Amino acid sequence: MKLIEYQESQRIGPVEAARQLGVNYSTYYKWRMGYVVPRRVMQLKIMDWSGGKVTPNDFIINKKEERKQ
Repeated sequence: MKLIEYQESQRIGPVEAARQLGVNYSTYYKWRMGYVVPRRVMQLKIMDWSGGKVTPNDFIINKKEERKQ
């Protein structure tokens, strides 16, 4: 599950999600939109925060998805 999908499914605002993860909104926004991949330590923290619904594999860019955009 993508980070943005999890956040929206839980009805957590992006500012609150950033606060819960201990990062600033700008950093979280870049992760959420797929502009930047979080470091491995943060990927694991996100996995824990999401109860395992967002995994490190979810940050891998799928070339087919990239072409659709």
